Amino acid sequence: MKRYLPVLLAVVAAPMALAQDGPAPPPPQHIQAEPDGKCRAVKPGDVVHFALTIQSVEYAHAVYAHLQMHLGRTYTFDPSGLPAPDFRSLGGGGAATRDPQQGGVYHFAFTVPRDVMTGIYHGAGVYVTAADSSDLSSGSRNVDVNHHTLEKVRDFCLIVVGPFGGEGRPLVTDFRAGPIDKKK
Repeated sequence: MKRYLPVLLAVVAAPMALAQDGPAPPPPQHIQAEPDGKCRAVKPGDVVHFALTIQSVEYAHAVYAHLQMHLGRTYTFDPSGLPAPDFRSLGGGGAATRDPQQGGVYHFAFTVPRDVMTGIYHGAGVYVTAADSSDLSSGSRNVDVNHHTLEKVRDFCLIVVGPFGGEGRPLVTDFRAGPIDKKK
């Protein structure tokens, strides 16, 4: 019996150690973005993938895109550049990966941030730049987005279910005015 005691203790101690640390967080999901008007539920840490078909950038040294999404249906697309991040907007993209089978299709991805309000986020716009070898001295150039594509971006939405602004967080639920003490 004494020689089995260390094994028995190890078997009993392993679940207790797991219970103290808590369960391991689930791995991030990889969500394929579909502009079909159906919102996909995501959590902070999930990776959202999207693709853009872009014409006349086949000789580009690099292609970058930033999908802009805002809480609610406010279309505040900022064509001057990337928006300042805050807790009511999300999105991203970064550098493109060109599709090997479809030369004009570029793939992007972004991770849902942790510090974003829980709610429904709608696409507001997409900001795209391309850098050709001739543009290396002057940087990159903006790529226009047609109206049809902008409508598809606005049809895309995500339901963010996260700890920021969600259930279990401190929340003010009422305001009541009190008396006013006059100075005598």
